[in-house]
Amino acid sequence: MADDDLPQALVQRGLRKELMPQHVALVMDGSRRWAEARSLTTAKGHEAGGRALEKILELSAAWGIRTIRVFAFSQENSITTRGKAFL
Repeated sequence: MADDDLPQALVQRGLRKELMPQHVALVMDGSRRWAEARSLTTAKGHEAGGRALEKILELSAAWGIRTIRVFAFSQENSITTRGKAFL
């Protein structure tokens, strides 16, 4: 199935546009693990995560979801230069 066919396929399965939320929050997680499981670099995992996010944004626009909030945070970035957790 082509990506362009997905909204129509969802309608055929009973998904109704008027029941879509107006605000969705996403937590991006697992790109590094996804890449490692496929013997790819972390950068390739982040690229794949970015492509997935683009598809989600396109579908959200097609379904009239007006607001998308995305939280992306790397555990590697959570450690300060002093070795203490940022969170």
